[in-house]
Amino acid sequence: MALLFTGACGYIGSHTARAFLENTTENIVIVDDLSTGFLAHVKTLEHYYPNRVVFIQANLNETQKLDAFLDKQQLKDPIEAILHFGAKISVEESTRLPLEYYTNNTLNTLELVKLCLKHHIKRFIFSSTAVVYGESDSSLNEESPLNPINPYGASKMMSERILLDASKVADFNCVILRYFNVAGACMHNDYSTRYTLGQRTLNATHLIKIACECAVGKRKKWGFLAPITLQEMAHALGIISM
Repeated sequence: MALLFTGACGYIGSHTARAFLENTTENIVIVDDLSTGFLAHVKTLEHYYPNRVVFIQANLNETQKLDAFLDKQQLKDPIEAILHFGAKISVEESTRLPLEYYTNNTLNTLELVKLCLKHHIKRFIFSSTAVVYGESDSSLNEESPLNPINPYGASKMMSERILLDASKVADFNCVILRYFNVAGACMHNDYSTRYTLGQRTLNATHLIKIACECAVGKRKKWGFLAPITLQEMAHALGIISM
């Protein structure tokens, strides 16, 4: 049996792929168009887990290509689950290019679910975001109302609904992950090697990454458009850690 990862050339996807390779005997298939991901992450996984990684460079809208691949794959080493990390993730960009986000995030998720049902893939893990909650002055949980305030959050919320509705009418199970701020890197305790996983995106906007860069002098300022006090930042981080 095998697992199919979308977007595993990116930050969170590559770390999750490594965790599955490290802790299971499953082979994995990575589908990524490299529009924002890095081939170096595939090379790292191939280096540490030889003969267990297959890479397909494709966009998720190439449904005929993916359908043909699954026709063959299900006969030799069947895909038993899909872990879907492929998405556009910039809040700011989504306000300028909303239709790209609905196409790339929501429509591609719909097409992926259709492929799952056609090829009898019954398990699906979806990389969503806490942005689906919108703005909140209190701590959040799974039952908190969803109220996205930008196209990125809305595209993820609609993707979640597609998965949940599909699970009600088919033999199809899904898990939805809503992240707040993600940070970290996998160096295999060897900081001299080029085979590493981490946040490679230039000018990435992840809060913890920016804070760390400021702390070690790699960045002179936070980059906020409006003034913010240390007390306000501490309060924000306190909410995030709940």
